[in-house]
Amino acid sequence: IIFAVSPECFVGVLFNECMREDEGILIQGAETYSSHTGYRDFKFAGPKFHNIPVTADKVLNREILAIDATSFRDSKSPEYMLQGIQRELNKAYVGFLGADDLNPGRMKKKQIATGRWGCGVFKANVQLKFIIQWVACSRAEREMIFCSFGDKKVKDYWKILNKYKGMTVGAVVKDMLSGCEVLKNGGTKKDLFSLMLGN
Repeated sequence: IIFAVSPECFVGVLFNECMREDEGILIQGAETYSSHTGYRDFKFAGPKFHNIPVTADKVLNREILAIDATSFRDSKSPEYMLQGIQRELNKAYVGFLGADDLNPGRMKKKQIATGRWGCGVFKANVQLKFIIQWVACSRAEREMIFCSFGDKKVKDYWKILNKYKGMTVGAVVKDMLSGCEVLKNGGTKKDLFSLMLGN
């Protein structure tokens, strides 16, 4: 969707092959030319131009991050395996570090606007992906803006945030992995949020 409304991003496809496990792609300065509605039923909603300030190099002060999620469409192994979770944690963390190395003088790190990463055609668990991204943002010392697109499975994310406020990333990951272990083995009707909240 982002590439469709910011078609300058497609140029990056010419210069970037498949990402390695420790890579993300950062696109700087791409303009948004159109509005849209929907997510699954994506539609054009008229022209749009952001009023984005430019940097000292006269480039739009906008960064688009591309990180590839693991697909679970045809996977025989569930996404709750430790190896897969570590891969997604590392991928999100590498991406969310962003361009800070390129802008060492930046006083405040930009917020990360993200959403249902890998939860569309890749069939990932949206609650797990929310927690993975939240952990990665916390480690990268960034604020996260999570766009759920009305997904009811993550409507209670604030309960998770309240429970773990002031706790370490390690504590969140420990409880997340415990919940994933239960889900991996089956035999429960609870979701990951409920398991982490002790409901």
